Amino acid sequence: MIDTHCHLLPGLDDGAHSMDESIAMAEYAVANGITAIVATPHVLTNFNPPRKLREVTVQKLQKKLDQRNIPLRVYCGCEVALRGENFQSLDDTLNLVDSKVILIEPPWQDQGLPMDSILFDLQMRGFKPVIAHPERYEYLSIDVLRRWVERGALLQLTTPGILGHWQGTSAERSRTLLREGLVFLISTDAHGATGRVPALREAVKQAEEWCGISQRALVDENPKKLLGIEA
Repeated sequence: MIDTHCHLLPGLDDGAHSMDESIAMAEYAVANGITAIVATPHVLTNFNPPRKLREVTVQKLQKKLDQRNIPLRVYCGCEVALRGENFQSLDDTLNLVDSKVILIEPPWQDQGLPMDSILFDLQMRGFKPVIAHPERYEYLSIDVLRRWVERGALLQLTTPGILGHWQGTSAERSRTLLREGLVFLISTDAHGATGRVPALREAVKQAEEWCGISQRALVDENPKKLLGIEA
């Protein structure tokens, strides 16, 4: 399985605090059946590690994992926080891996951002927007999310949302989005070796119970096709 949203890199945001914790997260992920992770530290928020630092940190972590024979491939990405007018500064340094895919975190409350226009502008500039944890934004109706998908955006659910670990209606919204076929990816949004851990197996199982058919593509074929990577 491939995890396309994970705060694995040490010391770059509110995820792993040290290289030791990153390695522990990697070990947990492998034990859960994950073979590749796109590391996505927060950017354009209180944290803003530049692309070069993210790439160097991925290389250092990959070297540590290889030395320990931990069979996990780590790729470079980030999670872009849309706040105020900062969407005007989005560029190729914020992509996932070497693709034109950009992982977007909308505001937690409605700030009146012209999201339809922002998503359209990003696509006109050649980007493919992926909306992180849409199940958590209760101010964004299912109808709005459906419209975004119909217009070319992709939705990425998370393990905590599917399993109902967030307050509110994240599990119910996840179920609706999955049953309507609006979801393209499931990710962990892991932040540590305890608590919000890098696990996908339970979320995929729950998704399959809700939908009655395999959801394996959301953690395998879809990320491979979208990002051009191998697990």
